[in-house]
Amino acid sequence: MVAILNLDPCLRFIAKCSSFATENLSRRKTTIITQSSTYNVNNATLANDGMDATTELKCAHTAANHSKAWLQVDLGTPFRIRNVVIYYRKEGDGSNDWKQYRFRQFYLDVSDLPVTQTTTAERTRCYTDNTTAPNLPPNIIDIPCKQTARFVIVETTYDAPEDDPQKGAVLEICEIQVKGCGCTKTSGVCTSCMDGWYGYTCDETCAAGCSLRCDQVDGNCSCKPGWGGYDCRECSPFFYGESCKEPCSTDCVQGICFGNNGSCIKGRSLENSKREFTQYLMYVFAGLFGINLSLNIFLTMRAKTCKQETEESTNMEENQYQQIELADLNPVAVEIAEGEPVYENIRETRDVCEMPHYETLKYSA
Repeated sequence: MVAILNLDPCLRFIAKCSSFATENLSRRKTTIITQSSTYNVNNATLANDGMDATTELKCAHTAANHSKAWLQVDLGTPFRIRNVVIYYRKEGDGSNDWKQYRFRQFYLDVSDLPVTQTTTAERTRCYTDNTTAPNLPPNIIDIPCKQTARFVIVETTYDAPEDDPQKGAVLEICEIQVKGCGCTKTSGVCTSCMDGWYGYTCDETCAAGCSLRCDQVDGNCSCKPGWGGYDCRECSPFFYGESCKEPCSTDCVQGICFGNNGSCIKGRSLENSKREFTQYLMYVFAGLFGINLSLNIFLTMRAKTCKQETEESTNMEENQYQQIELADLNPVAVEIAEGEPVYENIRETRDVCEMPHYETLKYSA
C-alpha cells in the first residue's frame, strides 16, 4: 500500500488518463518545437503543422555537415506520455524517389531538461533504431514511450551513404505527434481532456447537447440548436425528443413544451382550444347527419320494397281466389289452395310490411 501511495500522481491516474484524456500534446499552443539547424526554409514548425504529408517541402529539415542532428518538442511542463508517432520524409516508392535513408539508427529520448543541457546518458531512452544500409526503417513509426517528461527529443549521428559526397547527420521529420495525458506531474490533475470529456481526471463525459468542447472543470458548454440547460443535457423549452430536434406545437401557450413527450407545459392556447372544440362539434354533427341520412335512405328503400311486395301478394291472392272460384267452391280445393306455399308467403309478407314502424312510410310512399 505504501508503494502505491508513493507513486507519481500521474501514474496513479494513468488508467483514466490513458482511456479518456489522450491527446496530441505537440499541438498544444504552449508546445515549442526546435531543431539543431535548418536547411533552406524547412524550419521546425513544419513538423507540427498538423499535416502528415511526407514530401520535402512539407518537412522540417536540418542542414548537412553536422555530426549530430536533433529535433526537440518542448511541452512546456511535464506530461504523462503514452506514445510518439513520427512521419519521416519519403518522396515515393520508385527507384529514383528519395526515401528515408537518413532515418536509420535514430533514437528517441525524453527528459525534464532540454537537449542542449543534457547528454543521452542523462535522458530516458524510449527507442533506438538499429537499421543498417541498404535496409530502411518504416517512414511512419509509432513508438510506445510511457514516461512523464517535458522534452521529447529525436536525435541521430548517422551519416547516410546515399548522401555521398555530402557528409553529416540529417533529420527530415515531416510530423511528430506526442500522444499523452494532459496530467501534471505534481498533482495528477489533467490539464487538458480529449473532446467529449471533462473533470480533474477526464473521466466525465460532456453532454450530448454540447456544440464544442465542454469546460474541463464543470462540463459547462455552448449548446447545439434545440438543447438547453446549464450543461446542455436537456431540451430547450421550445423543442422535444431524444435529440431535441422536434419543435413544440404552435398550439402550446408561449410555444413551450416538455422535452420528453412534447406536451404543452402551460396548456394549449384558448384560441386554439376553441378552434379545436368547434372542429370537434362539426365532426360530431357531420357524423350524426350521416347516420340519420343513411337510416332514412334505408327505411325509404325498405318501405318501397314492402309496397311492391304487398301489391304482388295482393295480385297473387286474387289469383288464388279466382282458382278457388273456378273449382266451383269445392271445399277440398279451398283447403288445398289455402295450404299452398304461395298463400303462406303472402301472409308472411303482409305481417312484416304491416309492422307499425313501416306504416307511415308505406302510405307516404
